[in-house]
Amino acid sequence: MKILNKLPIFLLAVILSFTAFSGIKTVKADGGTAETITSDDIVTGVRGKIASGSDTTEFSTAKYTADVLYGTIEEMKSFSELKAENGVGSDETYHTSSGADYTSAHLNKSFIRVSKGYGIFYKLVFTENVCLEIKNDKQSKDGPKSKITFTSYVSDGEYTVKRHSVTLPENLNNPFVFEGDLNHTLHLKKGNAYFFAITTDKTGISYSNALPSFVFSAEEYDETQSFDFAAYKKFRTRATEIADELLNYYLAKDSSLYSEANDLEMINIVAKATEELKTIEFGNDLEEYKRLATEKIDAVPTLEREAEELAESKAEKIKELKDYYTEKKAEGYDFTALKKIQAVIDKYEKTINGATDKYKLSAEYNLAKRELQDVTKTSSLTDFITYNTALFVILVVGAALVIGAGAVIATVIVKKKKKGIKND
Repeated sequence: MKILNKLPIFLLAVILSFTAFSGIKTVKADGGTAETITSDDIVTGVRGKIASGSDTTEFSTAKYTADVLYGTIEEMKSFSELKAENGVGSDETYHTSSGADYTSAHLNKSFIRVSKGYGIFYKLVFTENVCLEIKNDKQSKDGPKSKITFTSYVSDGEYTVKRHSVTLPENLNNPFVFEGDLNHTLHLKKGNAYFFAITTDKTGISYSNALPSFVFSAEEYDETQSFDFAAYKKFRTRATEIADELLNYYLAKDSSLYSEANDLEMINIVAKATEELKTIEFGNDLEEYKRLATEKIDAVPTLEREAEELAESKAEKIKELKDYYTEKKAEGYDFTALKKIQAVIDKYEKTINGATDKYKLSAEYNLAKRELQDVTKTSSLTDFITYNTALFVILVVGAALVIGAGAVIATVIVKKKKKGIKND
């Protein structure tokens, strides 16, 4: 009876596995024969493994091993159960705002749903060197209300490297993924793992159609275009060495020669470089990066240099204040205004000279500028009022003089006329 009970599951596994393997399509490519694996083929194969009660969802043919997983690139997990409505599901759940629980990832042959922060990963490992084309031959007509990112990674087991990525924006009115949007080509060495990841920026996003197909050909493989993991390992090893060298360079400095703030600044330079070197893009000039980082450390002033720079800054700021006085004098400010400006300069020359660090110096200088501006505004207003008052007085007096002069002239003329009459 137990055997009979397990017979349907066994038959289902056999059928699904056969479907997965028979799903490979052979086509003639330029220069050789290419074979196609669809995402449907991989999902069907994984379903067959789950149905058979296998410890792993990974399945193999003579030319490749395939799987579909979920999670993150740092931690991928196998699907563990079949779901009638979704095909393949995980046993983890996430909670939505409506109170419903969904599996963190699930899919069938043409449909996926994945929670925010998770991805679906199609995995392929080939038993020979191959040229791999990633393609989408059709477009999606019902894309999700979110951005979606498709990324290709290659791994040698020690390092996993991003080789291609495309992010398609949210689009509610037009086809979400156009035919060919996912197309790119990679050259993979035998035994290296290839991952095609699908991720979104929302929770509980469904996605269907335009899922990828993978076309591979051993004849089209080009060694010069395959990723050089040996060179990459040297690059990463050297990046780690440089991080250690920068730390040792800092440690060789005599901390007693630096202020506490500047010592901390050097530590921060090293810490930032250490983090950047962990992810620095392959191909960057690491020795140049080290040289620039070392220069930054050396540029942090010692107490002695800091004192010299502070003295130079004090002299510079005081000169700027005195130049301000000269400028206003040249503009014709009166004695009273210039005296007020000079008083402000004298006051802040003392406080600037007494500043013990660049922050205090900057604060005192800014206060001086503010007070000088206030004096200038007040003096300008006073000058304006004084000028206009004086002008008014001059005009009035002038007018009075003109009127007075006219009266005198008129009187003289009248007198002269009277005198002339008498003489006649």
